[in-house]
Amino acid sequence: MEKIWNVTERFLENKDGIKVRRIKFNKNALLHSHNFYEMELVLSGGGEQILNGTSYEMERGSLSILTPADFHEFSCFGEIEILGIYFAENLISKSVLDKIFNNDYNPFVNLTEEKTEDIRRLIANIDS
Repeated sequence: MEKIWNVTERFLENKDGIKVRRIKFNKNALLHSHNFYEMELVLSGGGEQILNGTSYEMERGSLSILTPADFHEFSCFGEIEILGIYFAENLISKSVLDKIFNNDYNPFVNLTEEKTEDIRRLIANIDS
């Protein structure tokens, strides 16, 4: 049986309940969940993410939005660079939460180059 771990340590220590992180991975991440919401954008490289049992190919422009109810793992094809924004539930409106937990919600999309840059700039502005 695979080990499943939960990222519950003080990842969102600041009072705003939000964190932006740009990180490069060159190793795989085991199956895990989080006690916060996350949106991650692949900036470069590639890999495979398994999200709630479904496999997705990650490449530049891949965007995933995960909730505390989601479990995921990923493997890298070499090095992958990810820009992520991690946030507490209290920062999300009820209408957005309703959409996220709707059965038609897709937690993984591949963006055009233009939209990738738009999202990258938006996240970078949050961090400044």
